[in-house]
Amino acid sequence: MLSVQESFSRFTPLGIRFWDPVSDCQIIDGLRVTARAVIGSRKKVSSVKTRGNIYTLSNLPGLHQVETGAIPLEEAMSLDDKRQYVIEIKDSLNRYLDVAFMTALPLPYRGLFLSDGGGSPAANPPKGFYLYSSVKRRLAGNYAQVRGELRDQSTGEPAAHALVKVLTDSGETWFGLADADGQFVLAFPFPDLSVGFGGSPATTHVPLHEQSWNVGLEVAYSPETLESLAETDIPNYTSILNQSTADIFPSDPEVSSSPVTQLSLLLEFNKTTVARTDGQSYLLVSPSVS
Repeated sequence: MLSVQESFSRFTPLGIRFWDPVSDCQIIDGLRVTARAVIGSRKKVSSVKTRGNIYTLSNLPGLHQVETGAIPLEEAMSLDDKRQYVIEIKDSLNRYLDVAFMTALPLPYRGLFLSDGGGSPAANPPKGFYLYSSVKRRLAGNYAQVRGELRDQSTGEPAAHALVKVLTDSGETWFGLADADGQFVLAFPFPDLSVGFGGSPATTHVPLHEQSWNVGLEVAYSPETLESLAETDIPNYTSILNQSTADIFPSDPEVSSSPVTQLSLLLEFNKTTVARTDGQSYLLVSPSVS
């Protein structure tokens, strides 16, 4: 007697590859990724990690017919009225800041989240969904570090969830996020060493421990534009990234009221650079009025 074998395929609505911009490597462990529908069932669905360390989300409320193929995928992908879900990412190892964002499913394209290049300023798709370092992360000494605590100049309160970036003379830009207490750390490879190090011909040799670089620090901070999400105290990630450039106060406003949009910092090899307002342990910032 011949046996009949049936095959059953199921569509996974969301798969995310997470990426560490500091080490330029995929994040393969320690993350808890959940999804919940904005309307209808509030049940949180936890991700399942594949052998390739992709975090996948399925069995989502409201998507049963799409996942099982009762509604053709191409038809579901083209719908204008899709279900909205809040995706939340938390790191149990305290290396990365918690993130929450909202997305419509199914995605309008096949493949991993952001594989169409959406959400990235670059023309090519990002390597994955970037997670940014928390101040609790232990970083190797071969990375440059810029740390600080941001405070709102008008209220004295932490400038929570500000977007921070460092720009180097070689044209590189590195990003980081402030946490709910306004504290941040940006870690990145040291800029190119001065000519003359490592055997390159030069008239003056600069020892490695004396190498230094000038970098610029900018802050995007407009708290009134941060979008809250139900059942989480983490603002919508998209609204964090879309904040406007803030004013930075190199000196106490009571002494000098001339803010700048870019703070000049000296980066020294194997030393942590701390961004602060002169005479303070923190850096004062303010939403730009222009």
